[in-house]
Amino acid sequence: MKVQKVGAGAVFVGAVLAAVFGAGNAAADAGISFSANGGEANGFGDRGPGGAQANSGKEGNFNTALAISTGLSPAGAVAQAGGHHNNLVSIDGVSITGPGTGHNNVVTAFGGTLLVANEHDNNVVNAGSLVVTNPLKLQNDKPGVTNISVCGSTVSGQADHITVSSVPGGLC
Repeated sequence: MKVQKVGAGAVFVGAVLAAVFGAGNAAADAGISFSANGGEANGFGDRGPGGAQANSGKEGNFNTALAISTGLSPAGAVAQAGGHHNNLVSIDGVSITGPGTGHNNVVTAFGGTLLVANEHDNNVVNAGSLVVTNPLKLQNDKPGVTNISVCGSTVSGQADHITVSSVPGGLC
């Protein structure tokens, strides 16, 4: 009797974890991809679509991009650095900085972060949210902000040029 309860409990926990983190893509395996200063991405494991994809932009722009795909998310991980002097880390999520951005530090886990245009000197930590700058309200020369977002809620430091919402069907 106890064995059946333990077995049923294990199946239930596995189902809950699969629902929370996504069941994964059978074609995608775990992988890590790293690119610095416009260089070719290096890494191991699945570095194709649904895996880990890092791109640090043009040589001489001094960007770094690290993508880590655990295999739990069917979307994998993407870190795409445009602009200059941007540092991006993406774990089963998407981090993108646009061509006019600079000196941003972005960490995304199980969510999406997009810094669009003239965004600079920002620190963004995002877990399970969708963080996007408002392209109609460019940051211009305002000082950078620190934005910490978890599951669609901002914990501290949200600026008026950054909007936060939950990811449909995401972690939270």
